[in-house]
Amino acid sequence: LRTPLVTVVSTTSLFSAPPAPSSPPQPPPPPSAPTPPEEPPINPLIFLINKTLIDTVYVLISTLYRTRPYARFYVLETVARVPYFAYLSLLHLRETFGERG
Repeated sequence: LRTPLVTVVSTTSLFSAPPAPSSPPQPPPPPSAPTPPEEPPINPLIFLINKTLIDTVYVLISTLYRTRPYARFYVLETVARVPYFAYLSLLHLRETFGERG
């Protein structure tokens, strides 16, 4: 008879939860930070102007670069970076002038 090379040990006792206490469960602690206030809804007119502008630029770029997919991708990526670049520029300007927060 051969002895097994590997012995399987039951690990359920190592990873199982301890027995539940007999006292009733405690309510969860109150949240430490207050929840932020809800943002006001977007003005429908501003939303419509923004959507129209974005859709127009997208259709224009798609039409101009219809047969050049790589050039179209490059232009769309460049246009998508504009808001991020503008935000960082204004953030840098405000910090240069000493305004924070």
